[in-house]
Amino acid sequence: MNTQDRYQKAIIYAAGKHNEGNQTVKGTDLPYVVHVCNVAMEILAADPHTDDWNLNLAVETALLHDVIEDTSATKEDIISEFGKE
Repeated sequence: MNTQDRYQKAIIYAAGKHNEGNQTVKGTDLPYVVHVCNVAMEILAADPHTDDWNLNLAVETALLHDVIEDTSATKEDIISEFGKE
C-alpha cells in the first residue's frame, strides 16, 4: 500500500475514533482530527530532508498517535488494523 492509501486509511480510522466523543482541538471548536492532520503534515514536510526512515510508518504514527490514549481504541485494535510495527 502506498503512502497516500495508508494516510487515507489511518485518517479515516483516527477521525472516526476521535469523533466518537466529539473531541476538539483544545481551546477551539475545531474537530480533533485537525491536530493529527497537522502532525502528519510535519512528517510529510520533514520527509525530503530525512534519510533512512519509514515514511509510511511515520505518517500512520502521526495520524494515530492519540487514538489509544484518547478514544476507545486499544493497542490490539491498532495492531489488527495497521499491523504490529
